[in-house]
Amino acid sequence: QFKSKIHSNKTNSQVKTSLFSSEKSGSSPSHQNNQQSKESSCVICGSQHNLTNCIKFHSMSAKQRVESLSKWKGCKNCLSSAHNTHKCSSKWSCRFCHHRHNAMLHIPTSQDLNNSQVNLNPQSPSSNSETSFQVSPALSSTSHVEVQVLLGTAIMEIQDSRGHFHRIRAVIDSGSHFSFITQKFFNKLGMSLVSCSKRISGIGQTLFEGIKGQLPCKLRPRNRVTPQVNVDALVVNNITNYLPTVSVPSHVTQHYSNFDLADPKFFEPASVDFLLGGDMFGEIWMGEPISVGENLPKVFKSIFGMIVIGKYFDDQNVYNSNTSLFVTQEPDCLTKELSRFWELEEPVASHTPILSDEERQCEEHFSSTHYRLESGRYVVKLPFIEQPPDFSYSSYIAMKRYKNLEYKLNKNQDLKMKYDEFMSDYVKLGHMTSTNSVSKFVIPHHPISKIDRGEVKLRVVFDASVKTSSGSLNDSLHVGPKLQNDIRHILLNFRRHPIVFVTDIVKMYRQILIDSDDRAFQHIYWRFDSSKPIQKFELNTLSYGLASAPYIALRVIRQLCIDEGHR
Repeated sequence: QFKSKIHSNKTNSQVKTSLFSSEKSGSSPSHQNNQQSKESSCVICGSQHNLTNCIKFHSMSAKQRVESLSKWKGCKNCLSSAHNTHKCSSKWSCRFCHHRHNAMLHIPTSQDLNNSQVNLNPQSPSSNSETSFQVSPALSSTSHVEVQVLLGTAIMEIQDSRGHFHRIRAVIDSGSHFSFITQKFFNKLGMSLVSCSKRISGIGQTLFEGIKGQLPCKLRPRNRVTPQVNVDALVVNNITNYLPTVSVPSHVTQHYSNFDLADPKFFEPASVDFLLGGDMFGEIWMGEPISVGENLPKVFKSIFGMIVIGKYFDDQNVYNSNTSLFVTQEPDCLTKELSRFWELEEPVASHTPILSDEERQCEEHFSSTHYRLESGRYVVKLPFIEQPPDFSYSSYIAMKRYKNLEYKLNKNQDLKMKYDEFMSDYVKLGHMTSTNSVSKFVIPHHPISKIDRGEVKLRVVFDASVKTSSGSLNDSLHVGPKLQNDIRHILLNFRRHPIVFVTDIVKMYRQILIDSDDRAFQHIYWRFDSSKPIQKFELNTLSYGLASAPYIALRVIRQLCIDEGHR
């Protein structure tokens, strides 16, 4: 175990490692004479500042800077107007060619292609380790040339749960075994996830454990209804930063104006919400690559249109790019699985659980927002992860599902009678009231019934996990930490006493009130008589179907012990 140290290289570098590089565009910082006196007005813009502080000067390309200072009598080494270049006392020179001019005035040439340097040196271990990961030798790579690489992007359409198609920007990556979609775009589709246990690893076999599930997708070109391809995409929080990382200059893009491009704005940095991997590469590729010129990206024909991929040489702009690649070694999958097995078999002593950041936020939310009425009943607010989105489409889904439910109940009078009894009890106890207020989320509901000793038992389920164009209500709520006791502890404690009382809290969830500000997220559709208009009701108590309901119910009991335990 040791800390890794990242040493900045004093050369202007541009290195890309697929989607793993981190870049910042801008000009290289220039060296200055520490003894430089106060400057007069700027030779470029006329303002009262040094040339090195001129925004307009920094925005120019190296070639434009040289041309602007061609008749200037100041120093082209330290950019001072107090003396000329021959009288400059600065020990610094150009970091690229070591000539007596400023690095901001260096114009890269094609000869710089041979000046790339690669250094592979293991770093010495440090005794002050703060991480459990072992870091292998670091690879740092630098280059004096401005070679940019375009990863192929395409605008395609993806089908949602209602059969409608939405445009999505994808990157084509033949080096990936799987295809991926972002969680943000998945929420818009209103589709259901399929659980999966795929093992994903990147460079250096680094494991990635952020897979939310698998989504069956149907894709088609943006301007045609055929062909259509089916692909299984893994849902992740994020795929990559904006692509391309910098804007492609016009002298490059002009070569592609006559092509039917899959991404007409491939030259503008924009977000990517889909990665089409090697599993579909052979399905979309058509024909041979087309060359448009030397040192320019090639054009590949696909079912989505022409895709631009490859490198180009940009000698008009200077960009800083720092890329560090570290190979991390983690315990292998088998060791992890065995560890989980051992943890299940190991008796655990009672201790305070370690909360994750989200669990801690949920706990802090409850502690700061719950309150009690004079009757002693607890009132809570829903623990949203962040500001809840617009769930207006939920009313359409809930209405459609309610009409299907009503049709089903009208065909089964025994089930309808039980359902009416349940809803009547809800209204009678004040747990549900009719409302005309604006809905923030309308929850669909359906019955679950079983026959117990010849009697039909019915339970109404409120489906807060139903997907809308903005995701589901449960997607926006904290689940909260696990407060249930381990079953092993319960069984062991059960044996400690000769007499044990087993009790049940009647309508446990419905003993807890929801704050009036949050009840608009708990609206439902219902009517007792199908000949009358459908009504909108507001659930005043904690609903069964909320992801945070188990945590809130047990947390209220714990709070009751804290508030009343002394009695």
